[in-house]
Amino acid sequence: MKDNQAIDLALATTITRKSNQVPLWIIMIAPSGAGKSELIKPFEDEKQPSTTEVMSKITPNTFLSGVSNTKENYIDFAQTLENNPKLFLTYDFAQFVKMDSKDKAQVWAQMRDIYDGFIERKAGLGVSKKVTNLRINWLICSTPVIDSELLVHQELGTRELIYRFDKDDLNKQDLMQRVWDNSTKQKEMRKELAFFVRSFIDKKESEGLKEIKISEKTKNQIMMMAKTVSVLRAATESDNYTGELTNFVYEEMPTRILLQLKGVYVGLRNLDEKYTDEMALKVMQRLVCISIHHIRLRIIIELLSAGSISTTDLQKKINIGYKTIKTQLDTATQLGLVTYTQEEENVDYEGIARTTKKKNWMVTDHVVVEYLKKVQNLKDEWVNLFEKQTKTTPLKR
Repeated sequence: MKDNQAIDLALATTITRKSNQVPLWIIMIAPSGAGKSELIKPFEDEKQPSTTEVMSKITPNTFLSGVSNTKENYIDFAQTLENNPKLFLTYDFAQFVKMDSKDKAQVWAQMRDIYDGFIERKAGLGVSKKVTNLRINWLICSTPVIDSELLVHQELGTRELIYRFDKDDLNKQDLMQRVWDNSTKQKEMRKELAFFVRSFIDKKESEGLKEIKISEKTKNQIMMMAKTVSVLRAATESDNYTGELTNFVYEEMPTRILLQLKGVYVGLRNLDEKYTDEMALKVMQRLVCISIHHIRLRIIIELLSAGSISTTDLQKKINIGYKTIKTQLDTATQLGLVTYTQEEENVDYEGIARTTKKKNWMVTDHVVVEYLKKVQNLKDEWVNLFEKQTKTTPLKR
């Protein structure tokens, strides 16, 4: 795998398992067969007691069952996690999209609570079960199908960060050649990789995290990243038929994302003494551009490039549903990111001349827009990667 930043991010998430930073949940997205699972499998801790848990399937009963704990010798999985920091590993998160809607809603709710350090449920005979002092870091692999859950419905309530694999790792011809050449060495390679990864993690955890002094300049950069995510990931409610917004748009408070980015920074800087401030910020910039709503981001990109563009022309350039574009433009308007002018336009509709009002859109001088101008090249690269991954699985509004 050529994407060293993905490996660095996974290692940073792992070594901060016991830290006093907020939990890190990283969802790594790439098409099937791109090597996501191979990246995180070496992180499994086979020692006993293990510091990792492979979460291959989650149901509403996985963490806390409906069975009363008055039953002799009955222990819920969540109880084993109390005051016991763990790293969860999930190799295929896309399975959750296919769950029954009622079960899915319960699982998402439980995951939100677990991130916040507790879980509770009503058990048999009216007994309430609650477990506190949970500390879980999570590395999750998924295909792009999960985007509809995370970016549109915001089921985790922005508790996750998203990473997409480097486009060089998605070169199919190169990938097939590497698979062909190493077909007889998979077992040996996995064993060797697991040894080095676990040796590194065990060493870092035995040493403990070093205190990282964050300069005022770097702190301000991280705060600007958090502000960018909070604005561009704001949730919207719209009518499924018309695309009209049905409520005001409120940007999330940047407090949680700020602490997440700080945790990523601390973890990355602890990987090696030579891991510089610049290297850590580069990884985080990529996380920011990927973790925000990709259609909203693409709209800002096109407006920065065009200066001014109509709704119809913008829809043609992005090549996604007109109502989706309209919803996101209205959202961006409420957030203060874009504005528009109107002009009358004469059109011929089935032989009948009509005069309509055409909106021409442009960006404002919002601080988030100014920040995005500075990372234009990075932004373009990852929007193109998103399109490449989701070509056959378009995002539902």
